[in-house]
Amino acid sequence: FIEDKIGEPIVTVEQEFSAKPLLGREAEALGVQAGYAGFVIARRYISSSGETVLVTSTIFPHHRMNYSMSLKFS
Repeated sequence: FIEDKIGEPIVTVEQEFSAKPLLGREAEALGVQAGYAGFVIARRYISSSGETVLVTSTIFPHHRMNYSMSLKFS
């Protein structure tokens, strides 16, 4: 979808994972009490020309987030 919109390929997606307390509107929107532990994923999508074309931030209450990864070396 992003590539169709910008007319060039996405070659890099940078991800950053962090934790933070959920406050105010975030806590309310996610149905948890203020101060509840949250998990944040920030992503930057970079095109083949080196331009950052999209930045996203997704926030979850910690109990709704699970992340696993497998690395295979040959």
